Amino acid sequence: MNLSYIPPVLQDGEVVMQLLEEDIAEENQKWNRAIILYVVGNTPTIGAIERFIANQWSKVKKPKRGMKCLNGPYTMSSRPIIIRPWTEGFDFNVEVLKTKLLWIKFPKLPLNYWSNLALSKIGSGLGKPLYVDACTTVADRVSYARVLIEMDITRPLPGLIKLYDPKGKVIEQVVQYDWKPQYCQTYCQIGHSCRDQKKQNQERGHEREGDELPFQQGNEKQWQLARGKSTSKKNMGSIRDNEVDIGNVFKALVDTAQKIVQLYEAQGAKGQRVEMAEEEALK
Repeated sequence: MNLSYIPPVLQDGEVVMQLLEEDIAEENQKWNRAIILYVVGNTPTIGAIERFIANQWSKVKKPKRGMKCLNGPYTMSSRPIIIRPWTEGFDFNVEVLKTKLLWIKFPKLPLNYWSNLALSKIGSGLGKPLYVDACTTVADRVSYARVLIEMDITRPLPGLIKLYDPKGKVIEQVVQYDWKPQYCQTYCQIGHSCRDQKKQNQERGHEREGDELPFQQGNEKQWQLARGKSTSKKNMGSIRDNEVDIGNVFKALVDTAQKIVQLYEAQGAKGQRVEMAEEEALK
């Protein structure tokens, strides 16, 4: 594709390039048929994507925009998949990384709140409700209702939602997540949080600073925690009192060895005197 120079336009002393509708018409027509697929927390290969499309949409030649089969939810290697149609002005960070489809559980939700309208209202307090699972639909499992909700994960995910029943009574409904993604506000990425990472590093630093020093007290072994490089004189005194003097041990070993040598020398000299006495007696 060869490019050509097009003179810019000066407006208020600044260089301005005016794009016309005909300049982008061809690309708009091409990208209007595109579908954006994003696997949360993973980077699959082209082959994995092709196998996923073949398995999920084998009954159609090509997935088309607006098809119900694109609504999902879908997963790949236990990772949620987000599918969006491309639109003009599409921003990946806003359209894909900002919102996620999350399965939400409402434990101990009263059974009379399991209607389509009631669950839609409750789910709308968290985001955009889409579906309920099969067990919730037919009330096969009554311990909790489970709803798929499109939520903005750049905001803190609530653990409670406040409900008012028809009589005005306040109910604080617990919210549980099948998967609660971490979102980094610094790098606008899913899967980690700089704030949590910094906290973990600080905790590890404190662990490195604290060394446990064992010392004996009577017949029981106890542990004394020494913070940092410096140790209090009181603790060091307790440790020194119970330390084994290596120098004294070595000196005792040397003394014992010398006594053994002297004993062998004495026995050898005694044996020589006995032999000499026997020789004189024979003469």
